[in-house]
Amino acid sequence: MNITEWKDLINKAKKRDVEAQYELGLIFRDGIGVPQDYVLAYMWFLVVIAFSSDNSIHQKAAIKERDFIQAYHLTPSLIFMGSSYASEWIATHKPKGIAK
Repeated sequence: MNITEWKDLINKAKKRDVEAQYELGLIFRDGIGVPQDYVLAYMWFLVVIAFSSDNSIHQKAAIKERDFIQAYHLTPSLIFMGSSYASEWIATHKPKGIAK
């Protein structure tokens, strides 16, 4: 992935595009072009769960990814860190007019 594609993916994620957010989770989970980072992967899957429609394909897939990473790759303190990152991202990028 080149820098332009990376910027496009981030911009889509900022606009609550769950496909882009899910892709970022996979990128960090697998270390595709970036250092592998389970905390950031976990964060992105939490963001997908928050922004996707209930029982959507993306939400179901993100729940499976989140659960697997949580069970096999993160300590409780890293789970807290990823959850904190996700909460901050969600608060910053939530649609206008939606309360916390």
